[in-house]
Amino acid sequence: MLRLASRVSPRFHGPKGPHITTRSLFQMKTTFTNYDSSGNLITKKIPITIGNIEETFVLIKPDIGYELNAASPDSTTSLLSSSLTDTAEERYTCKLTFFHDSRHFGFGYFNSRESSYPRLYIPNQLPRQTEMNTSPATLFMGGVMHEIALDGTPDHAFAAMMNESGRRLAPTFRQLEKC
Repeated sequence: MLRLASRVSPRFHGPKGPHITTRSLFQMKTTFTNYDSSGNLITKKIPITIGNIEETFVLIKPDIGYELNAASPDSTTSLLSSSLTDTAEERYTCKLTFFHDSRHFGFGYFNSRESSYPRLYIPNQLPRQTEMNTSPATLFMGGVMHEIALDGTPDHAFAAMMNESGRRLAPTFRQLEKC
């Protein structure tokens, strides 16, 4: 299914200010592989949202984002807000790696294991950031959908700004819900 969303494009700033662009969003099913609570490797089909071929982001449902975060070997997963500790709405980031050859997000090699799980496969290739087979990525957790974006890209900058805006506006939204 095709959806359109408008955003201020960091790529196009004119003399009268930023240029508003329309972004195409495509919903599709993909494969997510992870261990279940018994330690068995399971694969399931999940919905994701991706952009055009040159864009470097993937939108996922929060439960998949939390599963990726729970498996992170990085013990320094950063809490972006300490002001929200009174609620369950904590916004985190989690470092991931995108493997261009196999087209999946994961954590790479660690703990003397040949490969690691979970893995989120995507059907299209994301633009390489270097000549290497891998590109660093960040999972932004917060909001209705979690976003994964390749580091150092305009999509990463946009996701970081959106996550920060959500964090700053959360108290206001909670007040409005009470009205």
